[in-house]
Amino acid sequence: MQDPQSEKKSHGCLTALMAFICLVSLIVAPIQLLMFLGNPETTPAPRWVHFSLAAINITKLVSAYAILSWKKWGFWLFSFICFFNLGLNLITGFQIPNGIFGVILAAMLLGVLHIGGDKKGWTQLE
Repeated sequence: MQDPQSEKKSHGCLTALMAFICLVSLIVAPIQLLMFLGNPETTPAPRWVHFSLAAINITKLVSAYAILSWKKWGFWLFSFICFFNLGLNLITGFQIPNGIFGVILAAMLLGVLHIGGDKKGWTQLE
């Protein structure tokens, strides 16, 4: 049985941000997969870009789950994938504002992990 004092606690901002990341990724990944499987003449970008963006959003889900499971590698994976997404968007010229938003979201996540007093997320990550 775990000691109640050693039980990890998340503050509301971290939980809300993780819920937002999961929700957006759950919506965007299937859309990108449908674009990948769709008619190449009607998609706004090459098919491989849509597949890559779907994989990026699935990876964001994995990293959000890891963060909620108190794994520090989840933060590093999320940050890496956000910068990778920005690079992909800059190279292809497709959805550049979304790539920039991802990097801002990674910075927000770092900030949220460092607030909360006794519920500070960063110190609880393993």
